[in-house]
Amino acid sequence: TRPASRAAVNRSIVGAALVSLSVKDLGAQLANLRPIVSTGVEAPVALVFDWASWWVLGQSGLPTNRLDAVAALKDYYRPLWEAVIAVDVVEPTADLSGYGVVIAPSLYVLTEAGAANLTAYRQAGGHLVLGAFSGVADANAHVRQGRFPVLLRDLLGVSGEEWLPLPDGGAQVAWAGETTVGEGSPGKSFAVETFAERFRCDGAEVLASFVGGELDGLPAITKHAGAEGGAGWYVGTILPAAELARFLKQVLAAAGVRGIVPELPVGVEVTRRGPALFVLNHTRSTVDLDLEALLNAVSPTAAAATDLLTGTTYQLTSEATRLQLFPDDVVVLTERS
Repeated sequence: TRPASRAAVNRSIVGAALVSLSVKDLGAQLANLRPIVSTGVEAPVALVFDWASWWVLGQSGLPTNRLDAVAALKDYYRPLWEAVIAVDVVEPTADLSGYGVVIAPSLYVLTEAGAANLTAYRQAGGHLVLGAFSGVADANAHVRQGRFPVLLRDLLGVSGEEWLPLPDGGAQVAWAGETTVGEGSPGKSFAVETFAERFRCDGAEVLASFVGGELDGLPAITKHAGAEGGAGWYVGTILPAAELARFLKQVLAAAGVRGIVPELPVGVEVTRRGPALFVLNHTRSTVDLDLEALLNAVSPTAAAATDLLTGTTYQLTSEATRLQLFPDDVVVLTERS
C-alpha cells in the first residue's frame, strides 16, 4: 500500500496529542469534582414513561399512527428544561411521594398497580397531569371497557367516549374566557393537530374548550381539585409547544414549583447536585448572568462562590454583578467558606 504522506502523519500526531490533552483535562476536572461524589439531583417534577405504552403505540389497529410516546415525553420535558426545572423520568409504579408535580404525557397502557400508585399520589395532595390517549389498555394491551381513562376517571373528574384523529388543519381550542376564533394574538384560539378526544366533565373545571366544528363547546383541558389539596389535570388533545408551556406554567405555579434561578436565557441550564450549582451555557452565544441570583441559588447566605473546575472565586460587589459564560462554558459553584 502507498505510505501515508508526511502531512497526514503530522495530522495524526496532532490529533492524538489533542485527544491525550482532552483526556488529561477531563481527568483533572473529575478530580476537582470530588466534593460532589455520591451526591444526586433532587428533582421536583417526575415525568412518567411506560415502555409498554411506547411499544403498543407503534402497532397497527389504533385510531391513529401519529401518536408517539417518546415525542410526547420530549414535548413535555422541553418547557420544564427551559424553566430550569429538574426532572426525573420514572415508571408508573415508582415512588412518587417526593415530587411536587407528576406528569404522564402518554400512558396508553395502565396497569392496576400503576393506576393505584398515581391515585395514591394524587389523594395525598399531589399535582397530577395526564395526557391524551392514556389509561386505554391493560397490561395485555386489551382495551378497557367503559368511559376512559377507566381507572382514573373518578380521580380526574372526567370521562370520555370517543377518540378523534384530526384531519389536516386540526381543530381550534380556546382557554376559558378566550373564545374568539383565530390565531396569532392574545385572547384568540389556537390550533391543535393530530388528535383530540370527546369527553365530558364529571366534576372537573374546564380550563380550555374546543371552538367550532363537531367538538364545539366540549372540554379540551380540565382541572379537578381535591379536598385534600393538590389537583388532577387532564389534557384531551396534543397541545402546540407555546400552549403546552403556558399550561405547564399554570400547573407549576399551583404546585409551588419554581426554577432554581429565575429569568435565565433560554439554553442556560442550572442544576443543583449536593452542595454544588452546575451552570451550563448550551447556546452559541456568550451570556451574562445575574451573579446575585446565582449566589442565592448556591446558598441564601453565600457572599461568594468558588468554581470547582478552575478555582475562580466570584464575589458580588458594586463593580462585579454579572457572571459571564462563553458558548459551551460551564462553572460548578460552591459556597466559599
